[in-house]
Amino acid sequence: MGAGPSRRVRMEREQDGGVQISENVVHSMAGTRLDDEPGDSRAGEDPILDVPQSQLEAIIEQAQHQGFQQGVEFERREKEKELKQLDVHWQEKLDGVNEQKENELVKEFDDLVSTLQHQGQSLHVKEQPCQLMQAAVKACYEQNPHTALRCRDQVAAFVACAERARVDYLASMQ
Repeated sequence: MGAGPSRRVRMEREQDGGVQISENVVHSMAGTRLDDEPGDSRAGEDPILDVPQSQLEAIIEQAQHQGFQQGVEFERREKEKELKQLDVHWQEKLDGVNEQKENELVKEFDDLVSTLQHQGQSLHVKEQPCQLMQAAVKACYEQNPHTALRCRDQVAAFVACAERARVDYLASMQ
């Protein structure tokens, strides 16, 4: 466990209950650094120390705790990276779905506008049927304000024209 290089540690139980362990290993487990003196004849060697069992257990427990904490921190960083990747993945997927839906809505809107424009063109005001006959009836009534029966021929022609227009309109709706 831990980020440091692995070492092989040999421990031997002493008669007094202690364990022999190198000073470098003790300092490594404790998180401190043993600096070799430049003139030290033991430079590069792991000097052996007599360490009581209880102190060794405390150092090992501390090293295990430190390794556990490093492992937890590593797992947390890995999970955060994984969550960020998932977030990016799903955001891209959501953006794609939104873009597709937007394109569909735009197309539907354009189709509706086109349909309404086409229908609007067919709804333009056409020349009213029987317009001339209607004008003839009005003119006759104005000329004969007290004798409306004199306009019966113009009225009959207008009524016949209006009936034909109504029949034609109903037929076009089917």
